[in-house]
Amino acid sequence: MNVACGTNALLARYYRGDGIGVDIVDHGGADLVVEDLARIPLPAQSVDSVAIVASLNYFTDPRGVLAECARILRPEGRIVITMARPLVMAVWHRFREPWAERSAIRRCEIEGMMNGLGFGLTNSSGFMWGMNRVYVYQRFGGAEDAVERQACAATSSQRSIPVFFLSTGRTGSRSIAAILGEAYPGVEAHHVPSGSRFLNVVGTLRSYRWFPDALLTALFAVLRGRSLSACRATHYIDSNPYYYAFPDLLARRIPHARFVHVVRDPRTCVPSFLNWRRHRAKSWMAAHLIPFWEPSGLLAPRQPVRQWCTMNAFERACWRWAYRVSQIEKGLAACDCTCMHIRFEDLFAGGAREQHFRNLVKFLGLPAPESRVEELLATRLNASRKRSFPSMWTEWTDEQCATLSRLCGAAMRTYGYGEEDEWVQKVGRGVQMLVERGK
Repeated sequence: MNVACGTNALLARYYRGDGIGVDIVDHGGADLVVEDLARIPLPAQSVDSVAIVASLNYFTDPRGVLAECARILRPEGRIVITMARPLVMAVWHRFREPWAERSAIRRCEIEGMMNGLGFGLTNSSGFMWGMNRVYVYQRFGGAEDAVERQACAATSSQRSIPVFFLSTGRTGSRSIAAILGEAYPGVEAHHVPSGSRFLNVVGTLRSYRWFPDALLTALFAVLRGRSLSACRATHYIDSNPYYYAFPDLLARRIPHARFVHVVRDPRTCVPSFLNWRRHRAKSWMAAHLIPFWEPSGLLAPRQPVRQWCTMNAFERACWRWAYRVSQIEKGLAACDCTCMHIRFEDLFAGGAREQHFRNLVKFLGLPAPESRVEELLATRLNASRKRSFPSMWTEWTDEQCATLSRLCGAAMRTYGYGEEDEWVQKVGRGVQMLVERGK
């Protein structure tokens, strides 16, 4: 049986038996046209082999299609799958088939699905100068294969749980990685691993709709795929503010991943950002010399260019906080993923921070910490030392309070910020002053 057979040239040219070509559209050679390839009207155990040639990534539900093929296949039968390398398909789909569900499916994903269905890889080889690969799977059988099947199932059930901590930056991302890595020896924790800064740039371009999803997914696979696949820890933690623009792509690529959105009050986050960048040469150079390092209102959709050009550094920092938060929220809402939102203040500054930390590790599937939680949470890493801009909003002018409220107010209220009476009064006075000055 040739699934997604197209013109059915494979059977016509290479198979002399009673083959059957199945597709959802008749391209001129299909023997059976169905509405859903996960529901093929053929008896169980009725075919000797199944071929899925360069099409598994086009299916909305590849696991369902493979399960249906396993149902129809005889016990001794084989399933043959061909798949091009992800980077090759990302380039191909960028220019020829942008409508495709996915650019490609990695070998480890295919093996995971096939192992779950009771199949083991019996042969694999490259062709077309290594740009494509063919995989041959057969059902596990006999005592030796039963042991192998159990081992595969155990490996699948014990695979690491990837956890991505998303944020705007200046939210304790380094501290989170350090705390989890120290409190849980079985966890592999990273803060901004190699290649993250490049992904930050292309992620910003993606937020402008200037960078294709398929190519960004392929780049992530190149930069992170090996470390994720090689991880043998219970959890793979990536605490990283540079993924703000594509959590939905991460969720689609790694369906079992978990996401934690760490949000910080912009009234402390914006000053921290301004002071950090002003007094750290590398951050200043990145912001001013690397194109697309930070989101810009000149290029972002639905942002008036004239308004952006008149903003000062404080106003632009406020805008960037709101922009990054909105990108994270939009990305998480666009996919069916396991996610949690937690406030920076609750985790690091509140009196109940230990309880919030326990809630966090419970969400991650980790056991309750035994000790030193309070000490670890009190440790500050990457903190802004010099303060050119006032770090407390009580020291700001009323106009500055009103400006931040105008740019960040909607997201602030979502997370319970800005409810203090003094803040409301300062914003009110600031709005009145700005109106009188015609701003």
